Amino acid sequence: MFPHLSIQLLLKAHSFLHLFIQLLLQAHRFLHLSIQLLLQAKRFLDLSIKLLLRASRFLHLSIQLLLKAHRFLHLFIQLLLQAHRFLHLSIQLLLKAHRFLHLFIQLLLQANRFLHLSIQLLLQANMFLDLSIQLLMQANRFLHLSIQLLQANRFLLLSIKACLYRFSCRL
Repeated sequence: MFPHLSIQLLLKAHSFLHLFIQLLLQAHRFLHLSIQLLLQAKRFLDLSIKLLLRASRFLHLSIQLLLKAHRFLHLFIQLLLQAHRFLHLSIQLLLKAHRFLHLFIQLLLQANRFLHLSIQLLLQANMFLDLSIQLLMQANRFLHLSIQLLQANRFLLLSIKACLYRFSCRL
């Protein structure tokens, strides 16, 4: 009767080990998916940084154009003060400068929209990274529980060995 119970305990321990191995395989898959998500988040952040660098270059060129437009308007005002008889030509040039500034302001507004979208993308990437970190923390807790189960399993195996040893000593 006692060997029958030992065999049943061994079969239950084997089933427990089988389930535990399946849990470890699922934890491995979960960690693999988390790593893939983090790699995708890194690619997303790299693209966002490239977009921000391009926007920075565009703004730098825009500022240079604004400085050139400012110099141009300053010289133009000096010409107006010095040559009142060329008033008609000066007004035409001012109208052209106004159109130029209007287009330039539209470009600046588009750059502003672009920067706004880039910031939104970075915020979404930040939320994505927060979720990935939470997933990794959950995986860490799961692995910690798995280690505790392994320790319990080791204790169970030692108990089974002790029972088998006692049984063999009685025979």
